[in-house]
Amino acid sequence: MVSAGPGALAIHAAWPRALLRGKDGRIEGFIMARAPEPYDVHEIYSPRDRARHLPDSDWGFLVRVAANTAVAFAAAHAAGIVIGDVNHGSVRVGKDGKVRLIDCDSMQFTAGDRIYRCQVGMDTYTPPELQSQRLGDVDRTPDHDAFGLAVLIFQLLFLGRHPYSGVPVKAGAPTEIAGAIAQHGYAYLDPPVLLKPPPAAPPLSLVSEDIRALFLRAFQPERGEAPSSRPTAREWAAALTELAGGLTTCSQRRSHVYRKGLASCPWCAFEQAGIVAFLDGVPASLSAGKFDPGALLRISQRLLAETARTKRLGAWKAPSVALPAGRAWRLKILAKLPTFLGIGGVSAVLTFASSGMAWALLGSLFVVLAVLSANALIFYRRRRRVAKLTGEVKALTGELRNGAYAEAVSVAAHIERARLGASQLLKQAQASVSLQLATPREVQLRAYLDSFRIGPGCIHGIGAGRIAQLVSFGIETAADLDPTIVSQIPGFGDQLTERLFKWRRDLERRFRFNPKSDDADNPRNRRRARLSAEEGRYLAAISSLDVQLRRLISLNDQLEVQRAALEPKVAAMSQELETLQEELRALG
Repeated sequence: MVSAGPGALAIHAAWPRALLRGKDGRIEGFIMARAPEPYDVHEIYSPRDRARHLPDSDWGFLVRVAANTAVAFAAAHAAGIVIGDVNHGSVRVGKDGKVRLIDCDSMQFTAGDRIYRCQVGMDTYTPPELQSQRLGDVDRTPDHDAFGLAVLIFQLLFLGRHPYSGVPVKAGAPTEIAGAIAQHGYAYLDPPVLLKPPPAAPPLSLVSEDIRALFLRAFQPERGEAPSSRPTAREWAAALTELAGGLTTCSQRRSHVYRKGLASCPWCAFEQAGIVAFLDGVPASLSAGKFDPGALLRISQRLLAETARTKRLGAWKAPSVALPAGRAWRLKILAKLPTFLGIGGVSAVLTFASSGMAWALLGSLFVVLAVLSANALIFYRRRRRVAKLTGEVKALTGELRNGAYAEAVSVAAHIERARLGASQLLKQAQASVSLQLATPREVQLRAYLDSFRIGPGCIHGIGAGRIAQLVSFGIETAADLDPTIVSQIPGFGDQLTERLFKWRRDLERRFRFNPKSDDADNPRNRRRARLSAEEGRYLAAISSLDVQLRRLISLNDQLEVQRAALEPKVAAMSQELETLQEELRALG
């Protein structure tokens, strides 16, 4: 591996770079590139871990991570490498969504005529045709990797759910993931054959028909069809890149990103069912289970400030020009004076055509006309310019007030109505909180149990497959263990269930309450284990207010920019109008 070098795979994998030899020349180890990406992929597809590490991430981020994972697999296959041991810890993910393959020392590669096989594998990512085989005796292929890649992509897009973990729909259906894989028990078939999705699982409609077809090819090949029909890593990369380019954002929550074409936001429906998949836009204190009535007060104060800002930005002191009194009727007469004088002059010429007196009279009339109308005509021109400038100023300010300003005023009014509704919800929630506040000991105990993740080796008989099942049903830590939920998981009979809860009871016995902690001393920091229904409605209202307030702030920012561009033009017009007003006074 070292002599072959990473080649183009260098940016996608932590490849061995050099050998470490002892004094006798024997190989003692090797040096490989450090993977700077801080998270295992399971910390990204798990909603709980992702909320802790990357609380601002959305579903679009998960789609990009899935696409980048496919790109990394494609690069490995192009280099003649088969990953072999695909699993939830073999891919590292950065905060920017870039990925890197690790554990390269276990990958299968070819040097000359010799194939260095991958000796290991995790059954929850192993394809059906290899489930009962000794992996160290098998020459792996990119198609074998394609199965594990499809599982990882499914877990990323569907919040950690495993495609072969579900609820049996018929007697004799497999109760372990490895068994379900061996029997092609894909849980998301429509109609279901062996298994159906677990409760509260995201629907397949989250993804496009093309992506659904790829999953079907990966997990449920037609009878007699060769396994090589599984989608390649390049196919996945192309399809996921297309999906990433066809996403939209919910009008209510900016963290709710989903594919275009859906009738409504699927994540809003999840939240209405009490499942929060993405946290952006939710006050951090509430998302952590802490009741915070001050959130509404803070939003109200910011609303007042932004509403005042909207009024200030939309207010223009329109310049006005007062015409001198009496000038209007004089302009009307002067407008018709040339006609009267013309008629009179022509009549005089016709009457006294043979006399020089007529021509002299006509010339005198025109002189009188010029003298009388000179100042009035100048006044008339100035007045027309005033009318034109006033119209232009109104048009410019009207453009501002009819655009972002009008929307900002509407949004502010809507927020105020919603704020009043949230105020009533707050009163109901406060009444509920007074009855449901957890004791300081309960707060600390839940936090303590939540720190113990259910991992391989911590409970006898519960390995990677069982853990993947638990995660698919929303159980990741000791704090999540609920008898009602565990009873729905296939294969978790009395014995395994008792082991789970014995492990939790052992942890509870080791817990020590700290009466000096902030949670114990300060009642305001007390948190309940679960949000009440009243608080859930209050939380939804606060979240909606937060999104709308962000929109108002954005509109006001637009107004600031637009007003800054218009102010020089309006100021120049106002200055000219003031000059014209002075001239009109002088002419009046």
